[in-house]
Amino acid sequence: MPVNDAILAEAVKIYKVLSNMNRIKILYFLENHEANVSSIVDHVQLSQPIVSHQLAILYHYQLVTRHKRTIVWMIPTFLRWLMQCWDMSLMRSKENRITIKQTFGLT
Repeated sequence: MPVNDAILAEAVKIYKVLSNMNRIKILYFLENHEANVSSIVDHVQLSQPIVSHQLAILYHYQLVTRHKRTIVWMIPTFLRWLMQCWDMSLMRSKENRITIKQTFGLT
């Protein structure tokens, strides 16, 4: 697939969305749980307005899905894979003292 400026701009937006610590906390919780907002609030220890705002941003970029009847949030399969890649990169970086840039061959 050819990469044009529009695709790159969208990728940049998603990376910015994923650069927020509160959103990462929420995503790691949702990796293993389908949960309603109050369960997420209890787990990540953030206020309900903050969690709701972060979920709205994640939903806008299709990084979480929701079931309206039960107000359950979950993350798509592809994001689970991405999070596993992050985990492996972080573990590898700690063990070998290499940077994420080196892990992905960007140096």
